[in-house]
Amino acid sequence: MKKVIMSSYYSGGNIFSDNPDLERGANINEVREQLLAKGYEIKAQGTCDPHEAHAIFFLEGIPYEGGPNYEFFKQCVEQGLVNKMRLFLIEAPIVTPHSWNLEFHKYFVKIYTWNDDLIDNKRYFKINYFQSLLNIPEKIPFNQRKLCTLISGNKMYYSSLELYSERIEAIRAFERLGPYEFDLYGTCWNQPRSQVQQLYPFLVPKFPSYRGPVEKKLPVLSRYKFSICYENMIGLDGYRGYITEKIFNSLMARCVPVYLGAVNITDYVPDNVFIDRRKFNSYDELYTYLINISEKQFDEYLHNIDVYLSGNTFYKHFSQDSFIKMLLEDLAE
Repeated sequence: MKKVIMSSYYSGGNIFSDNPDLERGANINEVREQLLAKGYEIKAQGTCDPHEAHAIFFLEGIPYEGGPNYEFFKQCVEQGLVNKMRLFLIEAPIVTPHSWNLEFHKYFVKIYTWNDDLIDNKRYFKINYFQSLLNIPEKIPFNQRKLCTLISGNKMYYSSLELYSERIEAIRAFERLGPYEFDLYGTCWNQPRSQVQQLYPFLVPKFPSYRGPVEKKLPVLSRYKFSICYENMIGLDGYRGYITEKIFNSLMARCVPVYLGAVNITDYVPDNVFIDRRKFNSYDELYTYLINISEKQFDEYLHNIDVYLSGNTFYKHFSQDSFIKMLLEDLAE
C-alpha cells in the first residue's frame, strides 16, 4: 500500500478532521476510499513520515508562514522532498496572493490549477473546482418561486479584480427594483465590519433584504427562479478559468444563475444554462429581462441544465470522478 499525504491549511492541516462541505466541492472522504481501493492510502500530515510517502499534495495553495501546515511544508523542503511535492493552486489570488508568487512554485514538481493562462502540461496542469453531484431538492413550481436571491458572506478584499463590491451593487439594485422579490442570505451582513463600525454602529450598512444565514444552500436556492452568482474575482486574461462552486450550487438546485466571473466561462459551461451579466448595460435592464421570462422559457433553462449536468462536458471538467482519475494518473507515473 503506497502512502499519499494530503496537507491543508484548513482544519488545522488535517483534511479529515471535519465533515466535508459538499456544497463547496468533492467529498474528500469518498476520494480517500476510492484511492484506497486502487492501492493508495491517503494520510493527513503528521500521521506519516514524509520520507515514506509516495507523493505529498498541498491543497488550496502554498502554506503561509504561521499557518497550520507551514512547518510541515518547511520540513519537506528542507529535507529535499520537492520531487514528491505537488500543489493545488486553487484559491483566488486576491485571497492568497502569496500562493501566486511564482518564486515559490519552484518547491513543487507539479502544480494543478484552474488558471488556463499558466497551463503548459509540464509543470502546470489543469484542474477545476471539482464537484460532487448533490441531491436535487424537490422542484418548486414556477409561479411559487420568488424572483431572485443572493447567498454569500459579506467579505471584502481590496483588489482591482474583486467582485465583492459588485455583489453589493446587485443587492442594492434588486432592493430598489424588486424589494419584495429579492432575498439576501449569508453571514456578516448588517454587522460591524471594522473597528470604526464597532465604535459607531450607525455606520453599519443595513440591507433590508437580508434574511439570515443558511445551513444548506440548495434547498434555499430551489425556492427562487434566479440567483446572483458572482465569483470572488473577475477572471480576466492572466486568470482565465476561475470557476468555483457558486454557479454549480445554483444549477444543481435548478435555479438559473446570473453569472459574472470567468471571461471564458462558456469554454466550460454552455450559455443556455445561465444568464450572462455582461450582456446587460445596467441592473435595470437585467431586472426587466428577468421579470419578463415566461414559464416556458424558464423550463427550457431547466431542461438545458439537466442535459449539461448529466453530460460529458460537466463530467470531464468538474466531476469528482474526473478528479480521482487525474490523481491516479499522476500517482501511476
